[in-house]
Amino acid sequence: MKPADLFGVVVRTIGLLIILEVLWRVLLDLETVLMPPFPSGAGNFSWSVVFLVTQLLVLLVGCGCFFRANIVVRLAYRSSPSDGGAG
Repeated sequence: MKPADLFGVVVRTIGLLIILEVLWRVLLDLETVLMPPFPSGAGNFSWSVVFLVTQLLVLLVGCGCFFRANIVVRLAYRSSPSDGGAG
């Protein structure tokens, strides 16, 4: 296995871990978002929505790492002209 292949596996693994963590956090916080806000807990509802939006952005990063790892590998292991194009 070449180093570029191993790096691709590592990037995909990190992407999968990010996806799983985001899904876990969203499922834990979904109860707070779906419950009707009470007057004393109205602030929690707005922060939960902000949390879900930021987790959506993190999920996009995780999906990018998982599904587009070949682009990351190409950027990290691009061949230089001195290599003769090998790589």
